[in-house]
Amino acid sequence: LIYWIDNKLVVHTLQANLNLPTDLNRWKQLRAVHTTLRQPVPDAIAGLQLEPLSWATTQTALPEEILAMTGLHRLSLRGSSRLRSISGIGTLANLTYLDLSETAIDHLPAELESLRCLANLELGGLNIQRFDANLKHLEVQQSITLEGDFGELPPLGDLSYLRHLTILAPELTELPPLKAPQLRTLLLWTRAPIPSDWEVMPLLEELEVDTQGPDGGSLPLSWSRLTNLRKVHLGAVSLPVDFELARWSRLEELHMQACDDGQLPSG
Repeated sequence: LIYWIDNKLVVHTLQANLNLPTDLNRWKQLRAVHTTLRQPVPDAIAGLQLEPLSWATTQTALPEEILAMTGLHRLSLRGSSRLRSISGIGTLANLTYLDLSETAIDHLPAELESLRCLANLELGGLNIQRFDANLKHLEVQQSITLEGDFGELPPLGDLSYLRHLTILAPELTELPPLKAPQLRTLLLWTRAPIPSDWEVMPLLEELEVDTQGPDGGSLPLSWSRLTNLRKVHLGAVSLPVDFELARWSRLEELHMQACDDGQLPSG
């Protein structure tokens, strides 16, 4: 299925033998390309003034044709199962959105820190072994998603502007310190205990926690002071006996899964 919407080329297909035209540069008004095709990026695409680009490339390194698109604002390489390197990503200084999910990338290069406009970073379904890029140096203003078989995470530090944080890492046994005063939503699925110093989230509105580890099944007592919460989902997570649930006075939804050894507070 190939169609146009407001100067955007959208391609959805399950046919592996379908190829896009190689002379895309003749469409001078083209501003966006979204495709599920797994094929090399054509040379002609570098001549387009694209803002968003979604492409599942078959190449192992970030194509030069993409690196030449310095005006690009949104880049999704989701599903590029052979992609191992994003060397050169620092040249795309105007990126506000970057999705590297479901690729073969196993490390984040330090040059990722130079993307000062980055607002959304998606790292889903990855097996990252090395973080050369320090996440606490990224000025991500909207969301970070970390999903995969992470054995450990780098220091998160002071993510002063972050609004949404998702960590889906069932093998993770330790969470690094975090300070995120602007955080609105937090989703945690991990075996790691929840650090008590994660209490600095006064604006948090939505919380979803599922901890499977032997020592990670309880919320910190101090989290009763998260009085801005509206929606809470707790999977196999208990509340301390002295937890003041009544302080969550703005709560609209509360979902709790039964714990064998946990006790719920009264009131």
